[in-house]
Amino acid sequence: QRGIERSKAMDMMEYRHKAMAYLGPLPAFSTLAGEEEIYGMSSEGAPVKVCSKRLLEAVMGLNGQAGECQEIVKKAMFHGHELDIEALLLEAGDVLWYLTELCNELGISVDTIAKLNLQKLKNRYPDGFTHEASRERKE
Repeated sequence: QRGIERSKAMDMMEYRHKAMAYLGPLPAFSTLAGEEEIYGMSSEGAPVKVCSKRLLEAVMGLNGQAGECQEIVKKAMFHGHELDIEALLLEAGDVLWYLTELCNELGISVDTIAKLNLQKLKNRYPDGFTHEASRERKE
C-alpha cells in the first residue's frame, strides 16, 4: 500500500472545511441556461423545479467517481492489471467529496445517511443478511 498513511478519523465537516480551504470558493455556475435551479415539466407541461445545480453536480459527480473506482477494480479483475490501491483510494476521495457536497446541499450529515442506511438494512433483512434473503426480498 505504497505511500498510504493511516491517521485518525476526520469528521465530514472537518474534511469539507479542509478541502474548501485548499480549493477556494467554488465558481459560480454558468451552464444550464444560467439558472441556479434545474426545471423539468409537469404532466400538464408547466415548469417544475427539480433540484439545484449543486445537487445535480453532486449526484453526477458521485456516480462518475464511483465509476472510476469500478474501472480500477475491473481492470484488476478482468484485464490482468495489478490492483492499484493508491489510485483506488484517490478516486474514493473524490467519491467522498461529492458525497459531502450532496449532504451539504441537502442540509444533512453523512452520519444521517449512515443511520438511514442501517435502518433500511434492518427493515430489509430483519434476521440478518443471507444470499437467500437477498434473492427473496420484496423491495
